Amino acid sequence: MARYRRFFTPEFKAETALLRLTGSVPLAELCRQRHLTGEQISAWQEFLVAQSPKLFGDAVAEQQATRIAQLERLVGQLTLENEVLKRASALRRSAGPSAGR
Repeated sequence: MARYRRFFTPEFKAETALLRLTGSVPLAELCRQRHLTGEQISAWQEFLVAQSPKLFGDAVAEQQATRIAQLERLVGQLTLENEVLKRASALRRSAGPSAGR
């Protein structure tokens, strides 16, 4: 009889690993309920624990990258405005003292 490889969704793996981490269901019972081995559940648990810093770190990094992009646009806009004001001031000075009267 041929054995077929089973595929599990990421949601299923995460739910199973979280049940194991919380300890709400004993490992033996979890294995029976999910038709899995203890080694597989432990591997998913270790993977979840190892990857958890990345889950929380990416959101912060993305927010920071967005904020940096906004600030860079603002610096560019202010630089452009500064150059325009410098040129206007230089033109006004070169027109002489009688230009305003």
